Amino acid sequence: MRGIHTTLVELAPQVMPALDSDMADLVREHIEAQGVDVITGDSVASLEGGRFATKAVLKGGTELAADMIIMAVGVRPNVSLARQAGLNLGATGAIAVNKAMETSVADIYACGDCAESYSVVTGKPFYRPLGSTANKMGRVVGIQVSGGSLEFQGGLGTGIFKLFDLAVAQTGLTAKEALKEGFDIVTVKDTRSDKPGYFHGEEMTIKTVADRKTGRLLGAQIIGKAGVDKRIDVVGTAITYGAQASDLMHLDLAYAPPYSTARDPLMYSGILLDKALKK
Repeated sequence: MRGIHTTLVELAPQVMPALDSDMADLVREHIEAQGVDVITGDSVASLEGGRFATKAVLKGGTELAADMIIMAVGVRPNVSLARQAGLNLGATGAIAVNKAMETSVADIYACGDCAESYSVVTGKPFYRPLGSTANKMGRVVGIQVSGGSLEFQGGLGTGIFKLFDLAVAQTGLTAKEALKEGFDIVTVKDTRSDKPGYFHGEEMTIKTVADRKTGRLLGAQIIGKAGVDKRIDVVGTAITYGAQASDLMHLDLAYAPPYSTARDPLMYSGILLDKALKK
């Protein structure tokens, strides 16, 4: 935004690997529309220039001259202290804990980005380091070590971030995650305005995922310029309480033209999912 020519290099075949590829395509289009060059399926093999790097050389042979290089290559749980203490690590590589956030050794607790969470949808451990999750885990530990009995209720990996003037959010399982977990899924992708055009409504794209067998809502991804945060929170709440896909079309959501359309975009997603499930 300051006029700095920027190139984004992503090892995965798409930007935002956590999203389904069709939704990641929307993200990439927006990045490139801001004048950013995007290279996927490649990675930095070396940095050249001595003490102050002036060039990044990619594995594919591309050379990128640079005044500034930012390395943002993911997060891993810091488990060195846990290993020294003989604690069990989970399947994700983070510290294994129970619902009280207690580790495999009695009276030793772990919380935050070093500890595993578990999925509300599948019940299985997963690792999604988020500040909101860490905060809830920390409160559980504080109450447990003070003699209380609060337990962690799991998570959905609900997250949102700002990309220029776009909001990108997700909760629950993506289609690819649901398929990996063995679900027979139905997906719907729909684009609607967050509020009427005469109130300067902005389009958002909502992709929802449901289980064909049970009709249960499994996850959602939403991309748009306005109103994304409240819709992803509604879906996250619905999934937490075991909502059916069809329940979305019956939600009693607040409506007034400055805030929403008479039939909220999530209601359309519910209608379309219900039709797809009954097809």
